[in-house]
Amino acid sequence: MTETTDYLFVYGTLRPAFGHPAHRLLAEGAERIGCGWLRGRLYEISGYPGAVLSDDPADRVVGELYRLADPTTILTRLDDYEEAAEHFPPPREYRRCRVEIRQDDGRSVTAWIYLYNRPTENLKPIAGGDYCAADRSGRTSG
Repeated sequence: MTETTDYLFVYGTLRPAFGHPAHRLLAEGAERIGCGWLRGRLYEISGYPGAVLSDDPADRVVGELYRLADPTTILTRLDDYEEAAEHFPPPREYRRCRVEIRQDDGRSVTAWIYLYNRPTENLKPIAGGDYCAADRSGRTSG
């Protein structure tokens, strides 16, 4: 059964382990629910990751699930951070959409996510789909 509410799934720089200042938005305005994954592929962009959906059951993007206290405010600010807001020229780098997230306890929820919105053919895949656990030595800082 899939539950619908205002959840956000993060897989990269918004995760606390990454240590990016933008995580403060979630720390101050959301409740961490736990870990989970979605069926997708993860790519190194330029010091940060981009996830795209996949039909391959072996492909997973690992991340964390948050319940948003004030979704409109947080998502508006994150749309700017992720270059998904309307004022960015198309094709925007990310697009915000809802996807099914499988939690580590086996339950599914529908959550907002920022999916990469540009071609991936020249990008390096991130093995294992976990950006915080990946070997990113040699990545450029962004």
